Amino acid sequence: MADITQPLIAFIADTYGETVTEDTPLFSTGLLDSMAVVMIAGFIQAEYDIELPPRQVVPINLNTVAAIARRVARAR
Repeated sequence: MADITQPLIAFIADTYGETVTEDTPLFSTGLLDSMAVVMIAGFIQAEYDIELPPRQVVPINLNTVAAIARRVARAR
């Protein structure tokens, strides 16, 4: 899943100036906020050409890069 995780990690670093790993809690710790959910969802849609249903675009579903990568892999 490195083809998914590495671009996500780079996006977070470039956009938010935060260095994260696949397992870093992004939202539950306050590292990123609710606006970041929208930005990450937009990145996923543009980068991987997939549409995430609005009910899935919530912090709990996108709390780590690993969780995001699993959702992307399932949606492909």
